[in-house]
Amino acid sequence: MALYTPVHAQFERFCRARAYGEMHYQDLMQETILVACRQFSALRAPGALLSFLCGTAVRVLANHRRKKKTISITGHEDALANMADSGDCERASDAAHLYAALALLPDAQREALVLFEITGLSVQEISVMQQASPAAIRQRLVRGRQQLLHILSEKTKSANHSTPKP
Repeated sequence: MALYTPVHAQFERFCRARAYGEMHYQDLMQETILVACRQFSALRAPGALLSFLCGTAVRVLANHRRKKKTISITGHEDALANMADSGDCERASDAAHLYAALALLPDAQREALVLFEITGLSVQEISVMQQASPAAIRQRLVRGRQQLLHILSEKTKSANHSTPKP
């Protein structure tokens, strides 16, 4: 627990963003921690716990997908409810749009963006986790941001066109 407590907030942010649309983030956190406890001897350095947990969470999600075989957008209500509890409905709406757009990105890009932007890991740490060069990770980040911008701007355009004019 002494190793986990300092990385809990980052790990929770990672799970919230990464599990969106596939499973509830708390379920992902719990399953990941159970697996990580069983595999704790594989942890190479105490400072690598966050990377270890994120990598384990990705594998837990992959196993969940295999078992489910069909991916449906669920958990949307949970994410909105958690944000709405904070009292900022506009922020909850923005987060819902962002998570929905993230769910449309390819897995490698989505994971790189979540690890870098939300979890706060460095490009070097992500390259180790994703087993890719730092240049490849930077390219995933650039392409992911571009696609995210495109998706969000298309949603904005379609929302503006569908609103009736007085």
